[in-house]
Parts: sequence; C-alpha cells; structure tokens
Amino acid sequence: MAPIPRSLLVLLLVCAFTLGMGLALKDSCNGPSWDGYQYRALCYNDIVPLYYAHGFEDDLFPYVDHPERDADRPKGNYDPAKPDTHWGFVEYPVLTGLHMFFAAKLGSVWSRATGMPENGQTFLYTNAAMLSAFALASVVLLWRMVPDPRRVALFAAGTPVVLYAFHNWDLMAVFFLILTLYWFERGRFGASGLALSFGASAKLFPIVVAPLLFVVLWRAQYDAPASLARVPAALWRALLRARNAWLLFVGTVVGFAVVNLPFLLWGSPSIYFEVFRFHLRRTPNFETIWWVAHEWGNRWGFEWMSRLDQRPHLDRLLLAAFVLCFVAVAALAWVRRWGPRTAAFAAVLVFLLLNKIFSVQYALWILPFFALLPLPIWTFAVFAAADAWVYSTIFAFFGASGTPRQDDSIRWLSWAVVTRTLSLLTLLAWLVAKVRRPLKGGSPTGLPPVTHVAGEPAPRPEAH
Repeated sequence: MAPIPRSLLVLLLVCAFTLGMGLALKDSCNGPSWDGYQYRALCYNDIVPLYYAHGFEDDLFPYVDHPERDADRPKGNYDPAKPDTHWGFVEYPVLTGLHMFFAAKLGSVWSRATGMPENGQTFLYTNAAMLSAFALASVVLLWRMVPDPRRVALFAAGTPVVLYAFHNWDLMAVFFLILTLYWFERGRFGASGLALSFGASAKLFPIVVAPLLFVVLWRAQYDAPASLARVPAALWRALLRARNAWLLFVGTVVGFAVVNLPFLLWGSPSIYFEVFRFHLRRTPNFETIWWVAHEWGNRWGFEWMSRLDQRPHLDRLLLAAFVLCFVAVAALAWVRRWGPRTAAFAAVLVFLLLNKIFSVQYALWILPFFALLPLPIWTFAVFAAADAWVYSTIFAFFGASGTPRQDDSIRWLSWAVVTRTLSLLTLLAWLVAKVRRPLKGGSPTGLPPVTHVAGEPAPRPEAH
C-alpha cells in the first residue's frame, strides 16, 4: 500500500486536532440539565438533549409508530391531540435519524464494554466518532480536488469545525455534497446523483444544488442558433442530447427511492412526512435576518418589518424571492457557463440568505467552498469572524432571556446576524462579478470545458 502523501497526512492531523477541540468544547456540557451553564460556557449542542427528547435511551427506532409510548408520554414539544405527534418523529431526514439510532446502539455497546453509564454523554462520544469519520473523509476528497493544500486547511482547521462538528449532524450532509462534486468532475454522473440524494436524505439543503448541476450539463450540449426564433428548438435538442444530465437525474431519484421508500412502505408515512410539515410550520429563528428585522420593526413601529415573523406572510415572500433569485442564478450559470463548484456554491448561498431558518451549524455548509474555489482569503476571515460572533451572541441572548441584560443581548445579536448576512452577500457578489468566462481549451479532468471554468481551480491529477 502506498504511503499517505505528507500534505494529506498533515491535513488529517490538523483536522483531527480541530475535531478534538470541538469535542472538548461540547463535552464540557454533560447531561440534559438546563441551568444556563450551556449558554455561559458556549458548549450547548443539539446532540445530548435530543438523545432524551426522541427516546433513544429507550431504544426507540425513528420514523416508526410507538403507540404505547405515544399514549403514555407524548413528546412535549407538540400538541398531543394531533394525530401526527409520535415518539418516532425525528425532525431530520431519514439518514440523520438512522445515524442517531445507530450512534445510540453503539453507545450501548460502549457502555457495556467500559462500564460507563449509558446516557447523553456516551451518545455524544459515539456521534463524535461517526461524524469525525465524515470530516476526515471530506478532507481526503478536498485534497484530491484542490491542488493547494493550504486552501484545504481552511476546512480542516476552520473555526466552524470546532464550533459545529458535534453541535448537530450536518457534517454527514457536507461530506455527501463534496462527494457529489467529486464524482461530477470525474464524469461519474449517476454516482454523483446518488451522493446528492444521500446528502439530501441527511439534511435537506443539498437538494438545491441538483437543478443547477443539471443546468451545467444541459448547457454543455447547447449550440447557439443563428436566430432567436430557433432558440426554443435548440434548447429542446440540447435537453434531449444531455445524457449526462439525465444520468444525474436518474441517480438522484434512485438514491432517494432506495433510502426513503422503506420508511414509507414499512414505517409510518405520517411520521415520515411530519419532517417536512414540521419545517414548513416553523417561524424564523433568532439567528436569521428575518427575526432581527421583525424585532427591530416592532421597536421602530414599522408594521411591514414586524410582520416578518408571521408564517403565511413570510412564507409567501421568501418563496417568491427564492424562485426569482434561483432563476437568476441559473441564468448566470447558463450564460457564463459556470462550473459545478460555482453553481453549487451559488445555490447554497441563495438558500442560506432566503431560508427562514439559519441554525448556527449551517456555517459548515459553505466551509468546503473556501477550499474548492479561489475565494479571497479575507472573505473567509470575515465570514468566520462574523459566524463566531453570532455563535457567542446567540447563547448570550439565551442566557440573558428574562433578565435586565436582555435588551443589550438582542442588540449585539442583531449586529452579529447583520454582519454575517453581509458576509454571505459579499460571497455571492464575488461569484457574480468574478466568474464570467469558461476556461479556454480542454479540461484537466478530461470532461468538456463547461465542467471547469475560470475561477475554479483545476482538480489534483489522479494517481495512476
């Protein structure tokens, strides 16, 4: 077996150290207590409390009815009178639910082997081990995709990995998103679609990348006609010839079916669809620009701002804005012949900017793109600083709730969220302004030039 290249080994050791720092941070909060220490120490994570909230300590399998538990102790966050309230409900897609279940089972094995009590702390440790594997695998993929290991170090040593690797389960979806682009650039479009479907079956956000990757491949088959009157026919011919685009589509559909259909056929459809109903019912969380606008609209007496916490109003507004922005980004991808990395990054940025939920760990979603694209280093520094500011101020806000310090905490949180939003807008503006033309000549991957454009670094050559 060939030795691990030195640059990759260093990156893996750096990432392992970063993950160790992240575990040390989150492990300083133990047990399901809610005395405010989690906020003061900035060590809160979703993993420990959700171990108890979803009955994993009692070996409950997600997405399946547990009638005796539903009748005896309905989940406290939801109305017990609703028929879709079940102990089998997990608010994440099925791969994350399965990950949680198997982490709990692994925790049981660990507890029996070590004599440690089986609780949320062991659940944190087993999740940390599993999520670390996704993080390290992501480093390997990025190293293979990016010729400059210093850019990969932005992921391996990035503060978002310290803060969020073990905050929630997003690292799994991030790995599958990177794998999607990895297979795409190597011409494995069916495999790329499978990876994309696995990512969206872990967290929903990777699905927004699918249409733009389809556009990238469709554009590769388009030959501009001599007159505008022939454009529709040319578009149709390109769509029929876009075999790679259809391979991507089929791979995505097949992957979704393989992962999700068993839970619809042999689980509980009501619980399965509750994942989507749950997120549709949500109102803006505190880390979003929409909550900040609502809060200050109330203070300043601006009714249009104060209404931004009302679901029907905000849902309609954001849906219209998302469709318009997404169509605009797709048009840019077509006209400027964007490559897959640029198109994927633009899709994720639009989703983050216009989503009514922005949990702090979503910072992990864009972290790989600082390695995959030659973004100015100052954009990484600004984003990382703004994101860390949001992380610290949101927990200060939670800790100050109901105290005389609450107004000050809201003010600082608002500034932090606005700063982070501006950093995301800056990244999107950079893409629009800088990535203009396709690379002249062939692609080092052997794919058509459309898959590698100016502004996207060439992948590391494959070893033979």
